[in-house]
Amino acid sequence: MPEHIFIIHPSEIIRNGLKEACKDFTDLNITVLQDGNETLNELALTQNIRALIIDATLPMCKEILNQTDTAHSFKIIGIYYPADWPNRTGEFDMEVNTSMSIDKIQELIGDLLDNQPRAGKIESIGHQLSDREQEVLKLLVLGHSHKEIGSSLNISIHTVISHRKNITLKLGIKSVSGLAVYAIISGFIETDNINPESLI
Repeated sequence: MPEHIFIIHPSEIIRNGLKEACKDFTDLNITVLQDGNETLNELALTQNIRALIIDATLPMCKEILNQTDTAHSFKIIGIYYPADWPNRTGEFDMEVNTSMSIDKIQELIGDLLDNQPRAGKIESIGHQLSDREQEVLKLLVLGHSHKEIGSSLNISIHTVISHRKNITLKLGIKSVSGLAVYAIISGFIETDNINPESLI
């Protein structure tokens, strides 16, 4: 029977980005949920859970932790925002925060799950984008079209598309929502600057 990873976070950007990041080091089934009763229902109905990655600030966290005894068979990973990091509780098997690089989060979660990154994964993804690729990435996740990016950076649409392909190949992230999480975690942009509708 296949094993599962659940990712529970109210931010669509963060939960989908974490899903993309997890795909780099595991072939387990990954399910993303927002919050509320759907989470507890899914957990109750699902067997062979390998890990639960959850926003540590959700009120339902206490209920989930209370429902799983100290001998629970799956790992629970708490996700904190930097502002909440000093108040972390230590109740989780692992705690990470959204200011960490994707590479670091992948390393920590991968080690916890006793998985190795998939063959071919590029090392140190936080340091391989060129300055121009970083500029294209920032404008892309902010919702700008290829034409608008080209005009802003004074380059052709063809060059913009080439940069986007290179970014996707280097990071192994195809979706705009996944790229947005990478940009946020890497400190390129702030979440307040992103329009969620541009990521759909």
